[in-house]
Amino acid sequence: GVKALSSVEAIARLTGDAKRGATAVAVCYTCHKIGTQGIEYGPNLTTYGRQQSAESIIQAIAQPSVAISHGFEGVRIVTKDGLVITGMVLTQGDPTMIKCVGGAIQTIPVDRIKSVTKLEHSLMYTPAMLGLTDQSVADLTAYLKSL
Repeated sequence: GVKALSSVEAIARLTGDAKRGATAVAVCYTCHKIGTQGIEYGPNLTTYGRQQSAESIIQAIAQPSVAISHGFEGVRIVTKDGLVITGMVLTQGDPTMIKCVGGAIQTIPVDRIKSVTKLEHSLMYTPAMLGLTDQSVADLTAYLKSL
């Protein structure tokens, strides 16, 4: 398996390579828009790197559940026939609309919903799920700061 990442401070001490980061960032396009590429699901990252410290960027990648951006909180909807849908609620009411990973929007009639639960963790994949290492997080940070 992938070894756990070091602390934010330890990763911040590494020298990131923006060129390598530009290649590594492809994994982020599944859920984030960066410039003209990617999918609008998580927060848009085009100008994010310019507005954040390196430590903030590293923490957002390495520990996504520490600070979840407002409006990007996840929910789990279970339908009466046992379907589990995870994503962000766009509209509550009848029907309820939920945006799922990849940007697909599902519309669910309210009478089909058994439960709606707020997720305690971020919808963002963990570094291990993304195959990230300390160095690749440093590279991604350098890339996002270079935009």
